[in-house]
Amino acid sequence: MNELQRRLLAFFGELGLPVFLRGWVPAGQPRPYLTLELELAPLREPGTLVLRYYAPAVGGNRLRLDWLAALGERIPPAGVSVAGQAVIRPGKTRLSGCPGDRDGLAAEAELGIVRFV
Repeated sequence: MNELQRRLLAFFGELGLPVFLRGWVPAGQPRPYLTLELELAPLREPGTLVLRYYAPAVGGNRLRLDWLAALGERIPPAGVSVAGQAVIRPGKTRLSGCPGDRDGLAAEAELGIVRFV
């Protein structure tokens, strides 16, 4: 894990949920939790950061909406700096069940990210 990934995990961890890199969720991890996936571009070029919120089956619809609202408050329209290493900007959000996910519901936010270091 590189420094930017560590800082992003800490930044989104401030939303009060466990956050994991996609593919690194511990077996049996209880819901809710977030996964983070980065598609980085060269420095100062726009890349993509995808956050997925995995909600429990019970109350999941409401929890997904609450999470999207909290994310909207955390990332203003102008964007937010993450420890001077990158800027995250709002992007597309969607509510959907994840393919193969029989245990709960998910919400997804596709954000823009521009690295400076």
